Amino acid sequence: MASDIANMIVQGLIYAYNWLVDVIKNLLMTTIFKEKPDLASQFSSALTLLISLTALYILITFISAIRKIIGILLIIGWIALIIAFVLASI
Repeated sequence: MASDIANMIVQGLIYAYNWLVDVIKNLLMTTIFKEKPDLASQFSSALTLLISLTALYILITFISAIRKIIGILLIIGWIALIIAFVLASI
């Protein structure tokens, strides 16, 4: 059951990656490599890989920034709670 779901996820990711390679290849063939469309096939896989890794890097950076903000909010919350306990006991 779990392996079937994992297999479906991997197949979906591979399908999405291949689709993105085809889209980029077609864009390159119609724009930059209009005169040499065979070069579009050579560069589309590398470009897709770099785009995917860049998107992953940006996502990880964004998550890391959110994690830091949540950490700061937690610290402020704990300090405020401790101060409230101290003030309530006086």
